[in-house]
Amino acid sequence: MWAIILFAVSLVGLLIFFFFKYREIEHGSEALSRVRSHADTLVSEGEVFVKHKAPVIGARVSQRAFDHARPHIKNAGNTLIQLLGKRLLNIIAMVKGKGIVQRDKQASPFLQDVARDKKERSENNNSDLPA
Repeated sequence: MWAIILFAVSLVGLLIFFFFKYREIEHGSEALSRVRSHADTLVSEGEVFVKHKAPVIGARVSQRAFDHARPHIKNAGNTLIQLLGKRLLNIIAMVKGKGIVQRDKQASPFLQDVARDKKERSENNNSDLPA
């Protein structure tokens, strides 16, 4: 919606500028010559502001924003490092065998068959040995 409104305002402004230019060409005189001199002064002052003052103001604003955000960034980094440290300690404990691995599901039928076969072979091998 805003895009349509801005487009319409821009279009009307361009049409007004074309109308004034057409009037100047037809009558051979400048319309609103005093307004033009004031507008030229405002444009030149705006140019000075954009070239010299805006970068200084922008640098100050960005420095203040960074100063405000720095502690929050630091806290987020510390929290992340602590969480990663805890996760790493859990992984190390599991690798060392101190962690308890809990299985949510039973072994697959294939693994059950392999375990049963292995048990039967070990029983057969033990029974074949002399006592």
